[in-house]
Amino acid sequence: MVRTRWEGAIWHSNMATNPSLPPISRRPIIMLIIMLILGIAIGLLVGFVVLVVALAKIGGSFLS
Repeated sequence: MVRTRWEGAIWHSNMATNPSLPPISRRPIIMLIIMLILGIAIGLLVGFVVLVVALAKIGGSFLS
């Protein structure tokens, strides 16, 4: 069952008001995992860029 973000928001608001609906226990875990992976990827990318810039500055100072 594929839900759009809008349907998911409606679904979650319905769950808050209507407890008889079946709970979705897996979706938040999947979202957390995706956010974690994205955070790690962005962190690695930023770290890599900072490392390259630092190495370029060090290399430039050595060359000059």
